[in-house]
Amino acid sequence: MADPYRNVVAIFINCLMQNKNFYIYGDGQGKRSFSYIDDVTPYIATAGTITKTNGQVINIGPKKEYTINKLAQIVLSNFIENLNNIPAHLKPVYLKSRPQEVKYATCSDQKARQLLGFKNSTTLENGVAKMVAWAKITGPKKFKYLKNLEITGKFIPLTWKNKLI
Repeated sequence: MADPYRNVVAIFINCLMQNKNFYIYGDGQGKRSFSYIDDVTPYIATAGTITKTNGQVINIGPKKEYTINKLAQIVLSNFIENLNNIPAHLKPVYLKSRPQEVKYATCSDQKARQLLGFKNSTTLENGVAKMVAWAKITGPKKFKYLKNLEITGKFIPLTWKNKLI
């Protein structure tokens, strides 16, 4: 929850728990395949213990894709009853696209289904609701920024460079 660099779901949740905006790079139409931890960890553990997965590259995650805008709507719905009346201090703020950002990062679960019997059972809505419930118990976390980044100059995302979250 304190990592400002990875896990967009946790970043959005942590910002909202701190009663502040979160940021979306670009138009929010990029797509991702989001996984709930309980749906993937058993298969990761299994893959490391059976011989038919030796030397294989296996994507473990759902085929279903969501835009970042849809994710934002799902996360917000766990904090606000009426999404038509989002307070200005909680609305997502859109920033210029990040340089070299992958627009569509999705998953093919074919090998995971074939080799591991993978089955995704948690919808994004349910996974986010579970994560929000857990986050509310643990409380908001102050984001921990690194002193030095491997990315420099014009390629540093604004939220990192200016420590916006």
